[in-house]
Amino acid sequence: MQGEMKERPLEGLLQESGRGGVQVKALASGKIREISLKDGMYRFLLEQAVITVEEKEYHEKRLMVSAKEQVFSVSQSEGKIPEPGMYLSVKGKAELIQAARNPGEFDYRLYYRSQKLRCRFRAERAEVSVGTSSAFQKHLNAVRKFVTEALSYLYGEEDRGSVRAVLLGDKSEMDPEIRELYQDGGIAHVLAVSGLHVSLIGMGCYGFLRRRGFGYGTAGLISAGLLFFYGSLTGFGASVFRAILMVFCSFLASYLGRTYDLLSAMSLSLMLLAADSPYLLLTSGLQLSFGAVGAVGFGGELLRAAGKKNTASGKAPTRRQALQTLWISCTIQVVTLPILLYHFYEFPLYGLVLNLIVIPLMAYMAGSGIVSVLLYGLGRGAGAFGWICRGAAGPGHYILLLYRQLCQISLKLPFAVLGPGRPMLIVILFYYAALAVFYLHMVTGGKRVRGSLGKAVYCWGCALVLLLAGPRVQGMEIYFLDVGQGDGIFLRTGTTAILTDCGSSQYKSVGKERLVPFLKSKGVRGLDYLFISHADSDHINGVTWMLEQETKLAVKTMILPLAGQGEEAYQKLEALGRQRGAEIFYMEAGQRLERGELKITAVYPDREASPKDRNAHSLVLSLTYKDFTMLLTGDVEREGEMRMLLEAQSQDRALPEGRLSVLKAAHHGSSSSTGEEWLEWLRPAVTILSYGEGNSYGHPSREVVERLNAVGTDIWSTAHSGAVRITTDGRKMKVRGFVLDRSHDSGL
Repeated sequence: MQGEMKERPLEGLLQESGRGGVQVKALASGKIREISLKDGMYRFLLEQAVITVEEKEYHEKRLMVSAKEQVFSVSQSEGKIPEPGMYLSVKGKAELIQAARNPGEFDYRLYYRSQKLRCRFRAERAEVSVGTSSAFQKHLNAVRKFVTEALSYLYGEEDRGSVRAVLLGDKSEMDPEIRELYQDGGIAHVLAVSGLHVSLIGMGCYGFLRRRGFGYGTAGLISAGLLFFYGSLTGFGASVFRAILMVFCSFLASYLGRTYDLLSAMSLSLMLLAADSPYLLLTSGLQLSFGAVGAVGFGGELLRAAGKKNTASGKAPTRRQALQTLWISCTIQVVTLPILLYHFYEFPLYGLVLNLIVIPLMAYMAGSGIVSVLLYGLGRGAGAFGWICRGAAGPGHYILLLYRQLCQISLKLPFAVLGPGRPMLIVILFYYAALAVFYLHMVTGGKRVRGSLGKAVYCWGCALVLLLAGPRVQGMEIYFLDVGQGDGIFLRTGTTAILTDCGSSQYKSVGKERLVPFLKSKGVRGLDYLFISHADSDHINGVTWMLEQETKLAVKTMILPLAGQGEEAYQKLEALGRQRGAEIFYMEAGQRLERGELKITAVYPDREASPKDRNAHSLVLSLTYKDFTMLLTGDVEREGEMRMLLEAQSQDRALPEGRLSVLKAAHHGSSSSTGEEWLEWLRPAVTILSYGEGNSYGHPSREVVERLNAVGTDIWSTAHSGAVRITTDGRKMKVRGFVLDRSHDSGL
């Protein structure tokens, strides 16, 4: 495990080249293992890849390559399209896979490291040549093509992607809305190839052979070979490897005349997976897969312990099968709850009830898919045989239709989805420690942990409340999100949640991939105020996506700059806000709102600001929380800064003088803002620069950085630190970066 976790030489080179955000020109070659084509873009997974940078070769076990369809020049392949087993040579740019830079953001670098991928390659030129594939690989490719052809014939567009995910573990063709529906309903696990599929295929074959008189060894070998082929067909993900290895152990136990132990077999598969790829231990898929199987094993132990106790006391020796099924289902939910909340921040309240219906039907759905594909292979859908094939696929279609309807109904019920956010690790440890004590008490009859049952149940209940309640906010916390080239600021106290802008000219999916996951991870179910400084896309496209798509997030009040009222961009924002039931206000200099200790005052623009220039009429907000002061400046230019200074000097406007705690530098550090007089007046203790690494605007300006250094402010940038978090009790503040491991504490 230590060897697998060491930094590779190429990783170090790319890290030095600019924190993984800068691309390095390189050549690469390797054998194609997997391939997909979507929206004119190829994605390849290469094995035993060789990357050449400045005439130095780096060897990687795997390499991910993306290339547009038109960059290919086919040689020695007689016009064939790229296929697994061929060799690919590319010229382009290598880069590190980006790590998460905000709380709640999906960590692509961690995920791909678990798949043994340390970097990716963007091809500008590509050439494919014929390689030598093994007979086994050729059979796999042929079967994949056949299954794809069969599913296209047998199922409609709405079902095809779901059946493909169930049978092959490939979710690339799934409708995103259906996938999200399953996730929200708490039944997304049905889309993963897991123990159910393996049992259906492996144990079905094994039982059939045993009934036909085959011995334990022969039946086990044949069934194991079939399972190995199926595992290779699906890509041998962690859950598939676990399920297949556990079935292998079961076959071996039967052959040797030994007892099969589920928990021991599970532990063996976990150790083998961890030795091969340690980063898998940190992924949600592995944790949920092993958590569910562990829950089945431990729940079974508790049932056996309860059965022995009932037998000794003369009570009924067994319970009804339905109650046992309910018990196991509840045990799975209890064990996996912290994992769900840690990775997905939400818990579908009615998922337990849905799974009691969904899981039993899953065997019939998968069986329908397998049988219909096999029948299609016999007759290729010809003539009347086509009706038979589609008839066999019918149960699968209606089961998937039922799944969708059940999810839609459950999500309309009150409290359908609880969103407490990501729990603290200490709470998760407390939760599992209480469960462990409870389990030990039950299986040992209290001999090892005498008198601790009541305490364990009480502690578990407390931990459950902490998990579902989410963390409390002490004082005020502020996040300057890393959105690339743009702005996104969130702040909250114990009673108020506020978002000011969120947009990016660098990342198109900033709302979907950064803003909404962040809000969910913090347990934010609604915003009391949504401020828009101005309507440039690098300040609003994330907000626009949130208002259009994330209907579960409530917005009470939207506040826009008065100088922009009537402009088309603001009218669209206003319409989106009204659709969400938000009150709309236009704010100008001098207006103020208060929520407890938090006071927010608009210091710019006034009615004389230019309505045509959006930067010039940016809404500038002064925030105070006890002794803490902060200025959010949008993209205001130096003309606006000078006007605010003149008004502050003559009219005593709410512009702090010489005691500002935090300044958000205007316009991402552009030289057209943040002048000397402005900084001399404010003298901020901390200045935040929000910009994207390698942006085409040259932000931040060297002049601005020099001005900031001259006034002695502590500079933090989202490009270097990721999201910047500031916490304050109104008397002291702490600044910490999400990526950069440094912090700053100071009094106010």
